[in-house]
Amino acid sequence: MTLAEVVETVTRSRQAQREYAMTPFTKRRAILTKLLHWIMENQEVVCRVTARDSGKTIVDASFGELICWSIANGEKVLAPEYRGAVMAGNGCVVKASEHASWYTRYWQTILRLALRKHGVDEALIAVVNGWADAGEALIQCADKITFIASPAVGKQVMKKASETLDLVVLKIGGRDAAVICDDCDFNQVVQIAMRGIFQNYDQNCIGLERLVVHIKI
Repeated sequence: MTLAEVVETVTRSRQAQREYAMTPFTKRRAILTKLLHWIMENQEVVCRVTARDSGKTIVDASFGELICWSIANGEKVLAPEYRGAVMAGNGCVVKASEHASWYTRYWQTILRLALRKHGVDEALIAVVNGWADAGEALIQCADKITFIASPAVGKQVMKKASETLDLVVLKIGGRDAAVICDDCDFNQVVQIAMRGIFQNYDQNCIGLERLVVHIKI
C-alpha cells in the first residue's frame, strides 16, 4: 500500500472510532461474539488459508481463546480504566508481516461482515499491507503503536515514533527458557519443548530459545 492509502485507512478508522466509542459494553460484546461465531463457523477455511500463507500448521493456526476471554470479562476489567482494545472502544489498524500478508484480506472480509451486521462502520478495524514504508506511514499517523517482532526493527519503530511522541508498546527479543528437572516425563518434555520452539512458525513472543536441563539428564 502507498503512504496515501495507509493514511486514508487510519483516518477512516479514527472517524469510525468516534461513534463506536459511544456504544455501551453490551453492544461491543455482541459484536465480538458475532465475530467469534463467524470465525468458528469458517474455522476450517480460516486455518487452511492462514497455514498456506504463514507456514503454520493447521493446529497452530486455530485459536479463539482471547476473544472468548474478552467477551466474558471485558466489561469488568475494562470499565475502571483505559485499555487499548476494541472492547474498550478503540479503533484498530493492523499491519501483517510482508512475508505473510496474503491471508489478511480474508480476515478483513470476516471483520467487515461482523461489523456491518451490527451497524458499525467497517473501517473501525482495518488491515494494511506493504513493506517498511507502509509500516513507517502507519507509525506516523497512529495514536498508539503495539509492535511484536525483532529487537532490530523494534528500535527503528521506537525511533520513528519518537518523532511524534506516540505511545509505543514493544514486545521484542523474548529469550524464554524451559527448566527441565531430572524427575520429568522425558517423552512429554520433548514434545512440549518442540512445540515451544517451533510454534507459530517461530513468531512467538513466549517461544522457547533456551533449554536449562538438569545435569543428570
